[in-house]
Amino acid sequence: MSICCTTNLCIGVIPLAVGKLGLLVSLNMCIVVGLAVDYVVHLAEGYHLSLHKDRLNRTRDMLEEMATSVFSGACTTLGASCFMFFAMVQFFLQFGIFLFCTIGFSLFFSLGLFTLLMGMLGPENNTGCLKTLFAKCRNKLKKTEKTEKTETDSEITLNQSMSASTISAAGSQNKLIQSQVPPHVSRINVNGFDNKNV
Repeated sequence: MSICCTTNLCIGVIPLAVGKLGLLVSLNMCIVVGLAVDYVVHLAEGYHLSLHKDRLNRTRDMLEEMATSVFSGACTTLGASCFMFFAMVQFFLQFGIFLFCTIGFSLFFSLGLFTLLMGMLGPENNTGCLKTLFAKCRNKLKKTEKTEKTETDSEITLNQSMSASTISAAGSQNKLIQSQVPPHVSRINVNGFDNKNV
């Protein structure tokens, strides 16, 4: 979210400050996302490496560990870009404006918006951890395989018992029908085959 905000503002501000959208401005805009990601990634790493499980303490650890270095790095880059404002070469002037805007917006949104979002909506406990997610998927697959195997085994035994009971019922039914037919009538098998008189 903060990377999108930084990119959008830089793309909007740089043509306003420089004038027209030319080759040099286009080249500068190609690297805006790479510069905008830097501070957010550092803060996200600090949040992820925190030993606490709740959002508030993880955000506090993130700011204690990373905010100082992020702010110091941004200040040195902003200071370096200020010297480019006085350059006579057009490229250096445009690059200085671009660098100042990108780093300024990135610092603002990373320490402001990203920190706020992590404090309110950041993952807690093992939420978002790929190792935990893969372990859950593996356990679920094992349970599914076990239930499928037991269902298949129960269907096989059920089919075997049904076929055995069907065969025994057909045999007893055949004997019952033949016992009810008078002896002088030719006996017909239940299966439809003629039997010889006995």
